[in-house]
Amino acid sequence: MAGTIKAYRTALLTTAAEAVYGVQIADGSLTQWVEVNEFEPGKTEKTYRTDAGRIKGVRGITQRQLESAMGTMPRQMDASVEVITWLLALGLTNVASAGTVDPWTHTIKHPPVCTLVPKSTSLVEGIVCSGLTAGYKLFKGCVIEQLSIEMDGKGAVKLGWTWKTDGSETTKGSFTFPTSTLALTYLLGSMLTLELHPNGGGSIDITSLLNSFKITLNFNVQPRKTSSSSVFVSGYRYGGDAPTVDIEFQVSADKSHAIYGYHENDTLLTLVATFDANVTPARSVVCSVSNCHINAEEDADDIEPVLNCKVSPLDIAANTGPAVWTCKTGVAAYLTPLP
Repeated sequence: MAGTIKAYRTALLTTAAEAVYGVQIADGSLTQWVEVNEFEPGKTEKTYRTDAGRIKGVRGITQRQLESAMGTMPRQMDASVEVITWLLALGLTNVASAGTVDPWTHTIKHPPVCTLVPKSTSLVEGIVCSGLTAGYKLFKGCVIEQLSIEMDGKGAVKLGWTWKTDGSETTKGSFTFPTSTLALTYLLGSMLTLELHPNGGGSIDITSLLNSFKITLNFNVQPRKTSSSSVFVSGYRYGGDAPTVDIEFQVSADKSHAIYGYHENDTLLTLVATFDANVTPARSVVCSVSNCHINAEEDADDIEPVLNCKVSPLDIAANTGPAVWTCKTGVAAYLTPLP
Protein backbone atom coordinates (compact mmCIF):
# COMPACT_ATOMS: atom_id res chain seq x y z
CA MET A 1 0.00 0.00 0.00
CA ALA A 2 1.58 3.30 -1.13
CA GLY A 3 -0.66 5.78 0.67
CA THR A 4 -0.52 9.44 -0.40
CA ILE A 5 1.82 12.32 0.32
CA LYS A 6 -1.26 14.33 1.27
CA ALA A 7 -1.22 12.27 4.49
CA TYR A 8 2.37 13.26 5.33
CA ARG A 9 2.79 14.69 8.82
CA THR A 10 5.61 15.91 11.03
CA ALA A 11 5.33 15.93 14.83
CA LEU A 12 7.53 18.37 16.77
CA LEU A 13 7.56 20.87 19.63
CA THR A 14 8.37 24.52 18.88
CA THR A 15 8.97 25.58 22.49
CA ALA A 16 11.66 23.04 23.40
CA ALA A 17 15.17 21.84 22.55
CA GLU A 18 17.04 18.65 23.31
CA ALA A 19 18.63 18.92 26.74
CA VAL A 20 21.56 16.85 25.43
CA TYR A 21 22.44 16.67 21.74
CA GLY A 22 21.00 13.55 20.11
CA VAL A 23 18.95 12.49 23.15
CA GLN A 24 15.44 12.70 21.75
CA ILE A 25 12.61 14.78 23.10
CA ALA A 26 10.12 12.23 24.42
CA ASP A 27 7.48 10.98 21.99
CA GLY A 28 4.68 12.25 24.21
CA SER A 29 6.01 15.82 24.02
CA LEU A 30 6.04 15.96 20.20
CA THR A 31 2.47 17.21 19.97
CA GLN A 32 2.61 19.92 17.29
CA TRP A 33 2.18 19.61 13.53
CA VAL A 34 3.36 22.40 11.21
CA GLU A 35 2.15 22.23 7.61
CA VAL A 36 4.76 22.43 4.83
CA ASN A 37 4.54 23.24 1.12
CA GLU A 38 6.51 20.31 -0.29
CA PHE A 39 6.94 16.60 0.41
CA GLU A 40 10.63 16.49 1.34
CA PRO A 41 11.21 13.54 3.70
CA GLY A 42 14.43 13.09 5.59
CA LYS A 43 17.40 11.59 3.77
CA THR A 44 20.46 9.87 5.23
CA GLU A 45 23.92 10.29 3.74
CA LYS A 46 26.35 7.47 4.51
CA THR A 47 30.08 7.01 3.95
CA TYR A 48 31.78 3.63 3.72
CA ARG A 49 35.22 2.08 3.98
CA THR A 50 35.73 -0.37 1.13
CA ASP A 51 38.60 -2.39 -0.28
CA ALA A 52 38.40 -0.61 -3.64
CA GLY A 53 41.83 -0.31 -5.22
CA ARG A 54 43.42 -2.84 -2.89
CA ILE A 55 45.58 -5.65 -4.22
CA LYS A 56 43.47 -8.63 -3.24
CA GLY A 57 43.26 -10.99 -6.23
CA VAL A 58 40.04 -9.50 -7.70
CA ARG A 59 39.24 -6.22 -9.43
CA GLY A 60 36.05 -5.18 -7.68
CA ILE A 61 34.92 -4.41 -4.16
CA THR A 62 34.58 -7.34 -1.78
CA GLN A 63 34.18 -5.42 1.50
CA ARG A 64 32.01 -2.50 2.63
CA GLN A 65 31.98 -1.10 6.16
CA LEU A 66 29.80 1.80 7.35
CA GLU A 67 31.96 4.71 8.57
CA SER A 68 29.50 7.52 9.25
CA ALA A 69 25.92 8.69 8.71
CA MET A 70 24.43 12.19 8.58
CA GLY A 71 20.89 13.30 7.77
CA THR A 72 19.48 16.21 5.75
CA MET A 73 15.89 17.48 5.74
CA PRO A 74 14.88 20.55 3.68
CA ARG A 75 11.66 22.35 4.55
CA GLN A 76 9.54 24.99 2.78
CA MET A 77 6.38 26.68 4.01
CA ASP A 78 4.46 29.94 4.00
CA ALA A 79 6.21 32.09 6.60
CA SER A 80 4.62 32.67 9.99
CA VAL A 81 5.70 34.73 12.99
CA GLU A 82 5.68 31.69 15.27
CA VAL A 83 7.84 29.38 13.13
CA ILE A 84 10.33 32.15 12.26
CA THR A 85 10.79 32.90 15.97
CA TRP A 86 11.23 29.21 16.84
CA LEU A 87 13.85 28.66 14.14
CA LEU A 88 15.77 31.83 15.03
CA ALA A 89 15.88 30.73 18.66
CA LEU A 90 17.16 27.24 17.76
CA GLY A 91 19.78 28.50 15.33
CA LEU A 92 21.07 31.56 17.19
CA THR A 93 20.46 30.24 20.77
CA ASN A 94 20.76 33.72 22.35
CA VAL A 95 17.19 34.52 23.46
CA ALA A 96 15.89 36.93 26.09
CA SER A 97 12.14 36.68 26.71
CA ALA A 98 10.03 39.30 28.49
CA GLY A 99 6.38 39.84 29.42
CA THR A 100 3.70 38.45 31.69
CA VAL A 101 0.80 38.22 29.24
CA ASP A 102 0.32 37.68 25.51
CA PRO A 103 2.16 38.97 23.53
CA TRP A 104 5.54 38.00 24.90
CA THR A 105 8.60 39.73 23.44
CA HIS A 106 11.66 37.70 22.46
CA THR A 107 14.93 39.47 21.69
CA ILE A 108 17.18 37.15 19.70
CA LYS A 109 20.82 37.92 19.00
CA HIS A 110 23.75 36.08 17.49
CA PRO A 111 25.43 33.62 19.86
CA PRO A 112 28.20 34.98 22.09
CA VAL A 113 31.66 34.48 20.61
CA CYS A 114 32.40 31.60 23.00
CA THR A 115 29.25 29.68 22.03
CA LEU A 116 30.23 27.04 19.49
CA VAL A 117 27.13 24.88 19.15
CA PRO A 118 23.50 25.53 18.12
CA LYS A 119 20.51 24.00 19.86
CA SER A 120 19.01 20.77 18.55
CA THR A 121 15.54 19.26 18.44
CA SER A 122 13.72 16.02 17.58
CA LEU A 123 10.84 15.23 15.25
CA VAL A 124 8.86 12.29 13.91
CA GLU A 125 7.60 12.13 10.34
CA GLY A 126 5.45 9.68 8.42
CA ILE A 127 2.66 9.10 5.94
CA VAL A 128 -0.34 8.56 8.17
CA CYS A 129 -2.23 5.93 6.17
CA SER A 130 -3.35 2.46 7.20
CA GLY A 131 -0.56 -0.12 7.04
CA LEU A 132 2.30 2.39 6.78
CA THR A 133 3.34 2.66 10.43
CA ALA A 134 6.73 1.07 9.66
CA GLY A 135 7.48 4.34 7.84
CA TYR A 136 7.04 6.48 10.96
CA LYS A 137 10.61 7.66 11.61
CA LEU A 138 12.21 9.58 14.45
CA PHE A 139 14.96 12.08 13.57
CA LYS A 140 17.01 13.54 16.40
CA GLY A 141 19.96 15.84 16.80
CA CYS A 142 18.28 18.18 14.30
CA VAL A 143 20.07 21.54 13.91
CA ILE A 144 19.47 24.30 11.38
CA GLU A 145 22.00 24.61 8.56
CA GLN A 146 20.38 27.52 6.70
CA LEU A 147 17.27 29.68 7.02
CA SER A 148 15.73 32.10 4.52
CA ILE A 149 12.78 34.51 4.61
CA GLU A 150 11.70 35.80 1.21
CA MET A 151 9.12 38.35 0.10
CA ASP A 152 8.22 38.95 -3.56
CA GLY A 153 5.39 41.40 -4.10
CA LYS A 154 2.19 41.22 -2.07
CA GLY A 155 1.88 37.43 -1.91
CA ALA A 156 2.72 35.00 0.86
CA VAL A 157 6.16 35.43 2.41
CA LYS A 158 8.15 32.21 1.96
CA LEU A 159 10.18 30.48 4.65
CA GLY A 160 12.76 27.82 3.88
CA TRP A 161 15.25 25.99 6.05
CA THR A 162 17.40 22.87 6.12
CA TRP A 163 17.86 20.50 9.05
CA LYS A 164 21.01 18.50 9.64
CA THR A 165 20.43 15.42 11.81
CA ASP A 166 22.65 12.95 13.63
CA GLY A 167 22.06 10.46 10.79
CA SER A 168 19.89 7.99 12.69
CA GLU A 169 16.35 6.95 11.73
CA THR A 170 14.35 5.10 14.36
CA THR A 171 11.04 3.42 13.50
CA LYS A 172 8.17 4.63 15.70
CA GLY A 173 5.38 2.32 14.57
CA SER A 174 3.14 3.03 17.57
CA PHE A 175 3.58 6.82 17.48
CA THR A 176 0.40 8.92 17.61
CA PHE A 177 0.57 11.98 15.38
CA PRO A 178 -1.27 15.22 16.19
CA THR A 179 -4.56 15.44 14.32
CA SER A 180 -4.55 19.15 13.42
CA THR A 181 -1.93 21.66 12.34
CA LEU A 182 -0.62 24.35 14.64
CA ALA A 183 -2.50 27.67 14.50
CA LEU A 184 -0.05 30.16 12.99
CA THR A 185 0.05 33.85 12.05
CA TYR A 186 0.99 33.86 8.37
CA LEU A 187 2.76 36.80 6.73
CA LEU A 188 2.12 38.57 3.41
CA GLY A 189 4.41 40.85 1.45
CA SER A 190 2.10 43.76 2.24
CA MET A 191 2.93 43.29 5.93
CA LEU A 192 6.62 44.20 5.46
CA THR A 193 7.92 47.68 6.25
CA LEU A 194 11.53 48.50 5.28
CA GLU A 195 13.38 51.49 6.68
CA LEU A 196 16.87 52.59 5.67
CA HIS A 197 18.77 55.65 6.81
CA PRO A 198 22.27 56.97 7.50
CA ASN A 199 23.36 56.47 11.10
CA GLY A 200 22.40 59.58 13.01
CA GLY A 201 19.97 60.68 10.29
CA GLY A 202 16.22 60.54 9.92
CA SER A 203 14.48 57.31 8.97
CA ILE A 204 13.53 56.80 5.33
CA ASP A 205 10.61 54.44 4.71
CA ILE A 206 11.25 52.79 1.33
CA THR A 207 8.35 50.33 1.60
CA SER A 208 6.44 52.01 -1.23
CA LEU A 209 9.37 51.29 -3.59
CA LEU A 210 9.98 47.73 -2.47
CA ASN A 211 9.55 44.88 -4.99
CA SER A 212 11.31 42.01 -3.24
CA PHE A 213 13.26 41.29 -0.06
CA LYS A 214 15.24 38.30 1.22
CA ILE A 215 17.14 37.50 4.40
CA THR A 216 19.35 34.40 4.56
CA LEU A 217 21.03 33.13 7.72
CA ASN A 218 23.80 30.64 7.13
CA PHE A 219 24.76 28.64 10.21
CA ASN A 220 27.42 26.58 8.36
CA VAL A 221 27.07 23.75 10.87
CA GLN A 222 29.88 21.21 10.80
CA PRO A 223 29.90 17.72 12.36
CA ARG A 224 32.13 17.57 15.41
CA LYS A 225 35.19 15.40 14.79
CA THR A 226 34.97 13.41 18.00
CA SER A 227 34.93 9.73 17.11
CA SER A 228 32.48 8.81 19.95
CA SER A 229 31.34 5.18 19.94
CA SER A 230 28.91 5.40 17.04
CA VAL A 231 28.79 6.01 13.29
CA PHE A 232 26.26 8.81 13.92
CA VAL A 233 27.09 12.50 14.34
CA SER A 234 28.01 13.25 17.95
CA GLY A 235 27.20 16.95 17.63
CA TYR A 236 27.43 20.00 15.36
CA ARG A 237 29.29 23.28 15.76
CA TYR A 238 29.23 26.56 13.88
CA GLY A 239 31.89 26.68 11.16
CA GLY A 240 34.09 29.63 10.20
CA ASP A 241 32.54 33.02 11.00
CA ALA A 242 28.99 31.64 11.10
CA PRO A 243 26.26 32.43 11.78
CA THR A 244 26.17 35.04 9.00
CA VAL A 245 23.35 37.20 7.65
CA ASP A 246 22.82 38.09 3.98
CA ILE A 247 20.16 40.65 3.04
CA GLU A 248 19.13 41.69 -0.46
CA PHE A 249 16.23 43.70 -1.81
CA GLN A 250 14.97 45.34 -4.99
CA VAL A 251 13.32 48.76 -5.23
CA SER A 252 11.68 50.65 -8.07
CA ALA A 253 14.25 53.44 -8.37
CA ASP A 254 17.21 54.57 -10.45
CA LYS A 255 20.59 56.16 -9.82
CA SER A 256 18.98 59.48 -8.91
CA HIS A 257 17.56 58.02 -5.70
CA ALA A 258 19.22 58.55 -2.30
CA ILE A 259 19.74 54.79 -2.01
CA TYR A 260 22.21 54.88 -4.89
CA GLY A 261 23.95 57.79 -3.17
CA TYR A 262 24.45 55.59 -0.10
CA HIS A 263 26.15 53.07 -2.37
CA GLU A 264 28.31 55.72 -4.08
CA ASN A 265 29.44 57.31 -0.83
CA ASP A 266 29.83 54.09 1.16
CA THR A 267 27.50 55.55 3.77
CA LEU A 268 27.18 53.78 7.13
CA LEU A 269 23.50 52.86 7.46
CA THR A 270 20.81 51.41 9.70
CA LEU A 271 18.28 48.99 8.20
CA VAL A 272 15.07 47.91 9.94
CA ALA A 273 12.78 45.28 8.39
CA THR A 274 9.45 44.81 10.17
CA PHE A 275 6.97 42.01 9.47
CA ASP A 276 3.81 42.98 11.33
CA ALA A 277 0.63 40.91 10.96
CA ASN A 278 -1.45 43.82 12.37
CA VAL A 279 -3.44 41.61 14.73
CA THR A 280 -4.28 41.70 18.43
CA PRO A 281 -2.48 40.40 20.44
CA ALA A 282 0.51 41.59 18.41
CA ARG A 283 2.40 39.15 16.18
CA SER A 284 5.53 40.55 14.54
CA VAL A 285 9.16 39.93 13.59
CA VAL A 286 11.62 42.84 13.41
CA CYS A 287 15.19 42.57 12.12
CA SER A 288 17.42 45.53 13.02
CA VAL A 289 20.86 45.98 11.47
CA SER A 290 22.45 49.01 13.11
CA ASN A 291 25.69 49.19 11.11
CA CYS A 292 25.74 48.27 7.44
CA HIS A 293 26.61 49.37 3.92
CA ILE A 294 24.80 48.64 0.69
CA ASN A 295 25.86 47.80 -2.82
CA ALA A 296 23.31 49.00 -5.40
CA GLU A 297 23.21 48.08 -9.08
CA GLU A 298 20.84 49.64 -11.58
CA ASP A 299 18.84 47.20 -13.68
CA ALA A 300 15.42 46.99 -15.33
CA ASP A 301 12.13 45.19 -14.67
CA ASP A 302 10.64 45.24 -18.16
CA ILE A 303 10.74 48.99 -18.93
CA GLU A 304 11.02 50.21 -15.33
CA PRO A 305 14.43 50.96 -13.79
CA VAL A 306 15.18 49.17 -10.52
CA LEU A 307 18.00 49.05 -8.00
CA ASN A 308 19.18 45.62 -6.86
CA CYS A 309 20.66 46.12 -3.41
CA LYS A 310 22.83 43.87 -1.26
CA VAL A 311 23.45 44.70 2.37
CA SER A 312 26.84 44.23 4.02
CA PRO A 313 26.24 44.11 7.81
CA LEU A 314 28.95 44.89 10.34
CA ASP A 315 29.20 43.11 13.68
CA ILE A 316 28.49 45.11 16.82
CA ALA A 317 30.11 43.71 19.96
CA ALA A 318 27.22 44.76 22.22
CA ASN A 319 24.81 42.84 19.98
CA THR A 320 27.18 39.85 19.66
CA GLY A 321 26.67 40.05 15.90
CA PRO A 322 25.32 42.09 13.00
CA ALA A 323 21.55 41.89 13.62
CA VAL A 324 19.04 41.90 16.45
CA TRP A 325 15.65 40.21 16.06
CA THR A 326 12.64 41.27 18.13
CA CYS A 327 9.67 38.90 17.91
CA LYS A 328 6.22 39.10 19.50
CA THR A 329 4.39 35.79 19.87
CA GLY A 330 1.90 34.02 22.13
CA VAL A 331 4.65 31.79 23.54
CA ALA A 332 6.23 32.73 26.87
CA ALA A 333 9.59 30.98 26.36
CA TYR A 334 11.60 29.00 23.82
CA LEU A 335 14.39 26.40 24.08
CA THR A 336 13.00 24.65 27.16
CA PRO A 337 15.38 21.70 27.58
CA LEU A 338 13.54 18.39 27.39
CA PRO A 339 14.68 14.77 27.46
